[in-house]
Amino acid sequence: MGKKIFLISILIVFVSCGMDLNDANGFIEKDTVWSGEITVTGDIVVAEGVLLTIEPGSVITVMARQDVAQMSHLGEADNLTADDPMYTEEFEKSRITFLVLGEISCRGTFDKPIVFKSSAEEPFYDNWIGFTVKKGYFDYTCVSWCRDGIGTMPNHEGLNVHNSVVAHTWASGINIQIPYNSECQSDIKSVTIKDCGHEAIDTHDPGLLTVRQTFISGSQAGPNLNGHAEFVFENCIVVDTTWPIMVNEPSSSSDIFISHCNLNAQIQSKRWIYEGFSIPQQIGDYAINVKASASATKFILLDTAIFDCSYGLFIESGASINPEIDYINFDGVVSDSTNPVLGSNCSYESSGFLDKAKGYYELSSSSALIGSGKDGDSIGAYDGSGLSIGAPATVLNLLSD
Repeated sequence: MGKKIFLISILIVFVSCGMDLNDANGFIEKDTVWSGEITVTGDIVVAEGVLLTIEPGSVITVMARQDVAQMSHLGEADNLTADDPMYTEEFEKSRITFLVLGEISCRGTFDKPIVFKSSAEEPFYDNWIGFTVKKGYFDYTCVSWCRDGIGTMPNHEGLNVHNSVVAHTWASGINIQIPYNSECQSDIKSVTIKDCGHEAIDTHDPGLLTVRQTFISGSQAGPNLNGHAEFVFENCIVVDTTWPIMVNEPSSSSDIFISHCNLNAQIQSKRWIYEGFSIPQQIGDYAINVKASASATKFILLDTAIFDCSYGLFIESGASINPEIDYINFDGVVSDSTNPVLGSNCSYESSGFLDKAKGYYELSSSSALIGSGKDGDSIGAYDGSGLSIGAPATVLNLLSD
């Protein structure tokens, strides 16, 4: 929610290259392959120029609420986390983090996904910290029950997350910082992100960022846009989330393109509580929430279904985003828009989902929204085959819910 990532400073500690994978911790200074069952007992730091490869089917158990390496500490807090007990020096030194100054490659397969899991029998958001990477590829990978999920450091060289799950994070699920140059692109595709106390996707000058066929639920915000962004959000479903799309403070050079999405805003309960501290609850169930501080060269919203919420679009006075908004369907929405001028092709039809009661929010083949969008396209998330949007079942089944 407008926060800055905590930069992690590392106290470089060299360990022998022959790391015990039953007691993995410390500094990796040459290309390394992990395979099978690995137990991580302390911070893992991948050196600059070094590649850590994790092979399909690997199970990485992260020891909960401990860190034998104690190699990192936090930077200065911001107004969102200043009083948060999970963002203290003591917490940082008692929880495990993966800091990748080089590159990490977690490329599972449909039949052999990779899982990072807490050792706790009853896992909680405080069990470990998560990933901060310079360059990373996560495919068919499950990450859960940690503070920060998967994030980049500033001046990163690209992050790709495909066919994966990021769930049960105290703060953001995926965090994208400013890239090394304009050619570095981050890509999120066929991912399920759920139960994030801040936002599913947090951005700070993310540059080129594409999110497609992704399912987000049970979070306080979906994507949260800040700084320069060339942002594409297509064929995604965001449900049971206070602000499915939050346009917070993108810069005037940003281009924002949202299309073929299904959005449902629901205020989240105060359930992110730790040591008496509760993450501030966001209020106002706006499917698309554009703050007064937002600016953009282009803001295009097309072929999107908004359903079952109090407010559809909310653009605060003062926002300068040059909106083009049309072919939006409002189903069960109390107020379709506040401030924005809607195009003449918006509609108020029943969405016609596959099975909303069972959580299948893709459009059915009989939906009135099929073929009713711009240029004869469909309104909403519809891939023409009825296949689910989000992570494959083989990865979803790894979650310890």
